[in-house]
Amino acid sequence: GAGVVVVDFLLILAVLSGVCYVSGRKGFLDWNQEYGFVDVRSDAHMFYWMFYVQNVTKIEEASKFPIVIWLQGGPGGSSTGYGNFYEIGPYYVNKTYRTTTWANYVNLLLGCQSVI
Repeated sequence: GAGVVVVDFLLILAVLSGVCYVSGRKGFLDWNQEYGFVDVRSDAHMFYWMFYVQNVTKIEEASKFPIVIWLQGGPGGSSTGYGNFYEIGPYYVNKTYRTTTWANYVNLLLGCQSVI
């Protein structure tokens, strides 16, 4: 419901501001990306995947582009899975590139529904 959306939004803001501990990793293939978990509480974590805009020569230049936060959810409808590989992310599930991805134009932050 609305409470989950508010919690998701607050957690994403915390990640972006550096308030939460984030254990990011360099992504695979050759797209500028990172992924990891945000600690929601001691026994609960939220997975995120960040794709930096492709149209930059240095990762530092990505900060000049907007961030789109994609929150999708419900059982079996994860942003980092379904939304990423079947809708708007830069790769298909078979690791081939999608030519029409939002990450060509914006920084794309995909977040799973938070743990309540």
